[in-house]
Order: sequence, then structure tokens, then C-alpha cells
Amino acid sequence: MTPPHPLAARFLLDAQDEFLRAIDHIPAPGRGGPLGRLNAAGWVIAHAAWSHDYFVNVLAAGREPDAWAAQWAAAQREATLARPLPTPYAEARDAYLAITARASEVVESLDASTFGREIQTRYGPSTVGYVICRAPAHLFAHAGELAVIGALVTAPDLDLPGALPRVAGTDIVPSEEGEASARPPLIVRLLLDAQHEFARVVEAMPQPAAVGSIARVHPGAKTIAEVANHESESWSTEPRIWSGAAILGRASLDPVPTYDEARAAYRAALEGSAPVLAALSADDLARPMSDSTIGVEVVRSAALLFARAGELNALASLFGGEDLGLPGSLAHVAEQPA
Repeated sequence: MTPPHPLAARFLLDAQDEFLRAIDHIPAPGRGGPLGRLNAAGWVIAHAAWSHDYFVNVLAAGREPDAWAAQWAAAQREATLARPLPTPYAEARDAYLAITARASEVVESLDASTFGREIQTRYGPSTVGYVICRAPAHLFAHAGELAVIGALVTAPDLDLPGALPRVAGTDIVPSEEGEASARPPLIVRLLLDAQHEFARVVEAMPQPAAVGSIARVHPGAKTIAEVANHESESWSTEPRIWSGAAILGRASLDPVPTYDEARAAYRAALEGSAPVLAALSADDLARPMSDSTIGVEVVRSAALLFARAGELNALASLFGGEDLGLPGSLAHVAEQPA
């Protein structure tokens, strides 16, 4: 079936595949119990599967919840989060596949006209568009968490996000990107929320997690600087790159910045990108950008930010940091037209 036109829906379908790639990337030693203070990988998959079923199949489509996910969630609520359920990896993976098969049917039936439909959630009123944006954000954050688990047990770099073929492989039709208004399009507002969520993780990182080194895991400051450079180069009219050395990629042997340098670079990137992103319209999404389009690069930035936020959140937990519950409230996506 031809992928649906709205970028947010295509992003969700690609996010489902990226999370499955993260699941299958973890070698056998990482598929058992928890490593240190990290969640067990099987539990992460089960949590993501249940949440995805709730967001997409239950809220967006009004379907009955998946039986396995509902039973797992009820047992976890009874046990409380202080006692995460031991969840077999293969069982959780099978549940995720079943849930995403149903979710794909839902997402492929959506168009922009359905995004504004109001729904009731356990957290209060919302819209279909909000949960369709929240779902890929949640999957990429937990894919980042799985990437850290994999790295600790000798997996190569997962390099999130991957190709995002549905986002990149279909032309952007501006009329499919939502209501005409003075606000940026929905997918741009999701990027603004992704930038905020990454900043929230950066500001909460314990100092040892920001500058310390764990074998096979990138130092937090280097990840922050990498993301800062990406966002500045992509969206600032006057890019301000961390000056210690270029962040050339996840395998770069360049010097690692200090936490203060990396945080300052990211704050500068946000300052420089804010007016550019706020000015984007639906028509702008189809405009060329490098060998891509602005819309595709907006999605790539959002995916990168949520995935790296998940990585940093996992890294922080290894040094005693609290789980920030990614993603938090997506205020820009939730904003209603005036």
C-alpha cells in the first residue's frame, strides 16, 4: 500500500521499523536480565509494545487493546514500577510485531483531516494528531535506550536514525500537512518539542554521565556536541559549531568537549534555529534542502533528537540519574489553533 501522505504518519511507520531494528540489534548477552541500573531489554520492548498499542490502536482507532499487552500492563501496574516484570525477550518481540501489524493498518488509513479529531485519554482530552506524533517519539527514545544496552554487550553502533524510507521516498504534498494557520506545520512543531526534550535531558544529566567514560558507550558530552552541530548546521542561519574539533560522526576520534562546551553549543543551536523553524510553512516542507527536502530533514532531526535523548537518559541512569520518562509533554504538538 502506498504510504500515507502526512509526514507524521510516515514517520510513525518508519519509527516502528527502526524500533524493530533496535530489538534485533541486541546480541544474546543483552537479552536477559537488566544490566546495572538499566531496564531489562525484554521489559523495554514490552513497555514500548503496550504503549504503542494504547496510542495507536486504542486511542487513534478506537480498537480493543491487544490481549497480551493489556495483561502485561495490568500485571505491571499491580507489581508497581519498583518491581519491573521479568519479560522474556522473544515473547515481547512477538507481541510488538503483532501490535505494529495492527497499528500499520490504522496509520495507513489516516490523512491530515483526521489529525484534528478529538479523543479522550487517561490524561485528559487530546487529538489523533497528538498521539500519532507521540508514538514515534516514544519509539525512538526507547530505541536509543536499546542502543545503549546493545553497546554494553559488544553490539556495533546502531546509528539511529536509519534511512527512514517512507519519509524520504515519497513526495511531500503541502496540502496533506494539516490545517492552514500561522503556526508551523505539525511535523515542525514535533521537531521543536524534540529539541526541548533533548535539552531537558542535557540539563538533568549528572556530571559523571556527561564527562565519564563507559566502555563502548559514547561520552555524554560528545553526543550533546554531535547533536548541537547537526541542529546548528541544519537550521541556523549562522551555524555556530563546537570549536574544539568537528564532530565527524559516532566513531570520530576527535577530542571530547567538556560538558559546559557541549551544553553551550546546544543552547546556541536552539537559539539559532528557533526563528528559522518558527517561520516554516507547509509549502516550505517540499522545498529542496541539500539532496533532500526541508520536510524530510525536519523528520530526520526529530528522530535524531529523540533517539539521542533516549541514549543520554540511559547513560545518566548508569551514573545514578533518574529516568525522565521520555517523551514528556509535547507542548508544541498539543497547542491548539487560536
